[in-house]
Amino acid sequence: MNFHETIAGKRFFESQLPMLITALQDISKKMTLPASVIRLPKANPDFLTGLYRNSGIYEPTQESKAINHAAIKAQDDFLPFLSKEGRMAFDKYQEIAADRSEEFASRAYRLGFQTAMQMLACGMAATPPKGEKQK
Repeated sequence: MNFHETIAGKRFFESQLPMLITALQDISKKMTLPASVIRLPKANPDFLTGLYRNSGIYEPTQESKAINHAAIKAQDDFLPFLSKEGRMAFDKYQEIAADRSEEFASRAYRLGFQTAMQMLACGMAATPPKGEKQK
């Protein structure tokens, strides 16, 4: 009696062998797929703000010192010509302008950080096998 004629042989050829072939095909497909993206835990919503505040953005540079010096000199030149109400209006303007500059710098930092992370994520894609061109 041949193996394929036995109960075990019939079970092997009709059930186990097709399942084995399917399993090998699944393994082969998964080996050719790019690596999955790493999932990170959700960050604290203030994460970027903390990075921004600790980034050294507030450290004075030679350029920022020169700009501050020029602004103070210009302010000293025209402030004597303002009335009390004019000075109050100018002080309010300065506060708003400072807030606007802070928001703009914070947004620029956030967008730069997001762009850097996107570039990093793009670099995490699986590289094609040697000799195969990337699509």
